[in-house]
Amino acid sequence: MQKRAELSENELKPRLDFGMELANGLGDQGEGGPSRDSNDVIVGFEFSVPLERRFAKGRLAEAASDLESLRQQRRELEDQLGVGLRNILLDLDVAKQLVDLASLEVEQSETLRQAESQRFEQGASDFFLVNVREETAADARIRYFTAALEKYIARANYDAATVNLTQLGLR
Repeated sequence: MQKRAELSENELKPRLDFGMELANGLGDQGEGGPSRDSNDVIVGFEFSVPLERRFAKGRLAEAASDLESLRQQRRELEDQLGVGLRNILLDLDVAKQLVDLASLEVEQSETLRQAESQRFEQGASDFFLVNVREETAADARIRYFTAALEKYIARANYDAATVNLTQLGLR
């Protein structure tokens, strides 16, 4: 694009051409005798000033607009990459927080399950409540493992986005 703009600018400038020709007569001696029949060297200069510049100006404007369009596309891609990386970092942070919360939930549900089992052994509870506490503890563990999986996926996305080959196991 830059070259096109430079070429269009050149079309707006005056032009000086240098030309050189060598003429050699063919066939029989021409009219005027041997003095007119020798090899001739013709040297010439041509100077031209572009008077009608609209076409060149139009091409220059087109090249400039194409260049600006490419700059805008590049800026848009940079912005998209920045937003994408920030989203990946946010996903990673949220996944870590969810794992921490799920871990606390597992601890708490396990404590409640054990307490309910002790109450059942002492006769202060029934089998239904023990079952509910065990089910709640199992659900908490499932949520913990799901959160841990999401954390690993977010970390893999981050490593892929930042091209961390060691973490991806590719090195």
